[in-house]
Amino acid sequence: MDDSLQNLNTEEKELVVLDYELKTLKKDRRVYVQQPGSNIYFLSNKTEALNKLEQDRENLREKQKAAK
Repeated sequence: MDDSLQNLNTEEKELVVLDYELKTLKKDRRVYVQQPGSNIYFLSNKTEALNKLEQDRENLREKQKAAK
């Protein structure tokens, strides 16, 4: 298996775990979202984090299609 495809599969597994963890949180829980490319985290909420996660999963699907 190609290294880039293997990395994409690993990233997909991480996103699945993150999705599960976010969905099991109580409704009004606060979450922190990491600023891309840095070690800075910003306060967010569950809904915003799930929306960002869905965007990330869609981008990953596109990368996987392009890699195959």
